[in-house]
Amino acid sequence: MSFAGGAMIPSFVMPEWILGVARALPTYWATEGLAAATWRGLPLVDSLLPAGILVAFSVFFAVIGIRRFRWE
Repeated sequence: MSFAGGAMIPSFVMPEWILGVARALPTYWATEGLAAATWRGLPLVDSLLPAGILVAFSVFFAVIGIRRFRWE
């Protein structure tokens, strides 16, 4: 997941078909947000979309975890 999400190689050197898969992974959005805030020199506002998508991933998987959890 780290490789396909862009943590090992930058997303701008990935082929388009891998980039399509990467956009469905949380590591892609974490890496994009970190890159926007650090070496790309973009303002903090440009990190809000990746942060929002990571929050959406968190809520989605928390709901799944809560619904599937069973006390034994």
